[in-house]
Amino acid sequence: GRRPTPAARSRNGASASDLVSPEVLSAGHRDRLGVPHQRRGAGSACHSRVCSLAHRVLQEAPTGVWRCEVGIVPGPVIRPAREDELRELGVIEQEADALFVEIGMNDMAAADPETLLPAQRAGRVLVAVTRADEPVGFVRLEIVDSTPHVEQVSVLPGYAGHGLGSRLLDAAEEWARKRGYRRMTLITYRDVPWNGPWYRRIGWEVVEEDRLMPELRALRKRERVAGLDVCPRQVMEKHLG
Repeated sequence: GRRPTPAARSRNGASASDLVSPEVLSAGHRDRLGVPHQRRGAGSACHSRVCSLAHRVLQEAPTGVWRCEVGIVPGPVIRPAREDELRELGVIEQEADALFVEIGMNDMAAADPETLLPAQRAGRVLVAVTRADEPVGFVRLEIVDSTPHVEQVSVLPGYAGHGLGSRLLDAAEEWARKRGYRRMTLITYRDVPWNGPWYRRIGWEVVEEDRLMPELRALRKRERVAGLDVCPRQVMEKHLG
């Protein structure tokens, strides 16, 4: 029970990747990348919640429509994590948590890889990998009060800001839907910009304390004892529909 750390966002939607580096966007590489961006091509209109490419790729037109300057980008793959990747996921979490140091939160210890093992074996750890099959982000789900609970979302800082966190959450929601769940929960920092405010923008809602089920209530108590409430935290939920 720590806070999911989204990696920036538009976090929702595109079938084409928004995972791209400045090197990949050099002129010599643009003609041999992965899939067509939104299947439309260079300069085509795309919605800001779908296209979140950075590194000089997007320009906002006077109409408010975003236009993409590159026609094709590599597609990330999100798949179940392997057991031999769990230690690497801990490193990703530590590097992602460096953002919290910048706002004075210095004690964000990453989870021990051993604690990820039950969720991994149950298929509840999903990892985003590059075309070289190198992990760059992950989402971990636990089952709390018979409901999928987003225990952690982390993305390497070098890949943050391009909607990969959103894609990981989309994959987690799809995992839940396929298993008949209609609701998900998480606990996050209320006022940290890439936590509570960001989740509200993508459809999560605050769950007031008096509505908490027993296991979530106990989880919040453990968080307080562990010292995680250095800033206000809140429980949130999303109805999957």
